[in-house]
Amino acid sequence: MRLSNLYSYDDNTLAISNLYSPENFHFISNFPNPFNPLTHIKYELAHYSEIQFNIFNIKGEIIDVIEMGYQAPGIYSTEWNGKEYPSGIYFLKLGNQNEKQTQKLILLK
Repeated sequence: MRLSNLYSYDDNTLAISNLYSPENFHFISNFPNPFNPLTHIKYELAHYSEIQFNIFNIKGEIIDVIEMGYQAPGIYSTEWNGKEYPSGIYFLKLGNQNEKQTQKLILLK
């Protein structure tokens, strides 16, 4: 997968001269939000780490596991399909050994 503006190149040689190296641990985006029933999620990891990426309902219960395990530094893209769940507010939680981030999702059917 190639994301625009990650690489700069010289038109004459077509050599990659600069690689993007993530500096943060965070969500880049999720779109669309509100969604029905599919949302795309991008996140960035700065260091090799064991991550847990879960979906929680409004009661704080884990209802789905998106990713779990070791991942190398980089930008990742995944999706969540909420077709089995009712309309409502859900929370996306991305965490590793040192950091955790949460983002709100709204499923509208």
